[in-house]
Amino acid sequence: MSRPTAPRFSIQLDRERHLCFDFYAQWKFEDQMGRPFFSTFLPLAKALQAADITQISSKDLVALLWCGLVHEDPCLSMEDVAYMLHLGNIQEVMGSIVQAQVAAAARNEDLPERPPEAQPAQ
Repeated sequence: MSRPTAPRFSIQLDRERHLCFDFYAQWKFEDQMGRPFFSTFLPLAKALQAADITQISSKDLVALLWCGLVHEDPCLSMEDVAYMLHLGNIQEVMGSIVQAQVAAAARNEDLPERPPEAQPAQ
């Protein structure tokens, strides 16, 4: 099911696909992997910054990519995604995952502030 308001980030894999890291993607990751999304995403961002792919497991990278892609192809399996990755595109994929997550987080800054009556009581 597509969500047109969710931020998307284009990535070229077996074909052009679109990463989307909304809370659905994060929930899918946590459901599949049994641990918090950010416990894996943050080390990925650090590994990318250090240009060190040894800091993240292949399974984690596949799971992160899968959860960002499954919104447009619900039948997509982690195995399908694993076949899309290779040493020639791993750095680009890692960078795209980080950029897509940053875009998703930045999207929240675009939202209007809540009116004063909607602010939580203190």
